[in-house]
Amino acid sequence: MFTLEEKKKVVEEVVEQVKKTSGIYLADITGINVESITAFRAELREKGIFMRVVKNTLLKNVFEKCKVTGLDEYLVGQTSLILATENDP
Repeated sequence: MFTLEEKKKVVEEVVEQVKKTSGIYLADITGINVESITAFRAELREKGIFMRVVKNTLLKNVFEKCKVTGLDEYLVGQTSLILATENDP
């Protein structure tokens, strides 16, 4: 379990990443095995797309700080944050 300081650091990191992105996507990764997720992340990385699994409560804080609205209802279960590059959402 993260300490409060670690949670703050994660939120700060993700806020900076969200500020640099042109597209925010959420993916429900429930039931997907590690091998498949790893392969998917590698494929995204090749295209300059960033994927990170972040606790939903922390994502709510990130979205609040970035003034991103309308996504809270999708923050259930195992959520993965996918951020597109600045040039190609």
